[in-house]
Amino acid sequence: MKGKRVAKLSCNDSKDDLRHEIEIMRQINRHPHQNVLSLLCVIGREMVVPLAPNGSIVDLSHELDFKCLKLTKRHARTFDQQLTRAAAHLTACCVEHNDLRCNNGLVFAFVFHDPEKSHVKLGDFGDAVSCAEAKNDLVLLREELYGFCAKH
Repeated sequence: MKGKRVAKLSCNDSKDDLRHEIEIMRQINRHPHQNVLSLLCVIGREMVVPLAPNGSIVDLSHELDFKCLKLTKRHARTFDQQLTRAAAHLTACCVEHNDLRCNNGLVFAFVFHDPEKSHVKLGDFGDAVSCAEAKNDLVLLREELYGFCAKH
């Protein structure tokens, strides 16, 4: 991990919840995907993952609001496509995320004037389940994404 910027994620829930999330992330790590957050290692009760320098999509939206800017529909479309690919990949890995929302879309690259060069990854697998019935929350994610464009 030398030279990589990482984040340590602690689990405030029970040991079983932490163990479950680690198990799900390890299952996903067997088949890595460019739009899914990877687990680098576990140290005690902390998961080590790559650092998203721009935070979540929500964080980015707030930062842009502060600068009197906003996400465009092209940004929302780019994020939507990438998160949809991530969700499809999880389904192929027999995992349902169950908490698709902008807080869980982590922004690893953001280019305001060229949205297609922006890069997001899906994170937070605390509600994920392996090979089980799960709610379809992709529609809710899309409403939230495009809602950021409609502000102001």
